[in-house]
Amino acid sequence: MKNDFETLSAALTAQLGAPKNEMSVGGLEPRRRSLRWECGAQTILVSHDAEQMVSLKVVPTNRTGARLLGDDQVRAMLKARITKRPDGDIILDQIPMVNQGPKGYCVPATFERVLRYVGIPADMYELAAAGGTDFGGGSSFEGMAAGLDRYVRRQGRHLDKATFKFSINGVARYLDEGRPIVWGLYSTEPFNTLSNSLTEAREKTTDWPLWKKTVAAADTSTLFPDSSCGHACLIIGYNRATNEIAFTDSWGPRFAERWVPLAAAQKISQDEFWVISW
Repeated sequence: MKNDFETLSAALTAQLGAPKNEMSVGGLEPRRRSLRWECGAQTILVSHDAEQMVSLKVVPTNRTGARLLGDDQVRAMLKARITKRPDGDIILDQIPMVNQGPKGYCVPATFERVLRYVGIPADMYELAAAGGTDFGGGSSFEGMAAGLDRYVRRQGRHLDKATFKFSINGVARYLDEGRPIVWGLYSTEPFNTLSNSLTEAREKTTDWPLWKKTVAAADTSTLFPDSSCGHACLIIGYNRATNEIAFTDSWGPRFAERWVPLAAAQKISQDEFWVISW
């Protein structure tokens, strides 16, 4: 990988001149390097992590750097993205989708999505390297946050661990500001079966008082924490009248918006919550 990185860098330098050092996720660690060449409207980024990868990206220059907005501008931008539906749903429905893929990168993919949502460039493979994620998953939230902290702060934001009672009021505190919540849970088969069936039925619902009774009657007796099913996703919505929360998994567009009774979510929650702050 070192040879590949040096070969790519030498070839690009010969054509485009000396590169600039790019601030990579995880900070300026000796084992991680990232170089940048600007070529008209395009930017070429070559990165090397000694343990995991070499990457080459060609991207529009206007997408390679976060637009450094003031705090009030960020608040206004995120609030403008909140959707309020006639049925009482409060939902953040513009979260970019990132598929975690076969490597089990649920934590890096989830953090990529929330970073991109607030305007910070991110790539789950670089996040995985910075957070010490092995192939097959195994990320810890604390490890990921430690790897991201310096990078996020350079973008004018910071990553906070949120402590609150898992309730509608608890999630509304952040969602009402337009901030999605990174959520650690146990994504068990019974939980996913329940969520899939209710989400599908919910899409066809027009009688919301009846739907409230359906949600209240949902069977959660098979839901228990299972440490072998650790997972990360984003809480993106709630409905006070029906006592539901909405979340999104990094598994592709079909899983962009899922709904589940709050009582069900509480049963399989790790009570691990992270948010972007300013």
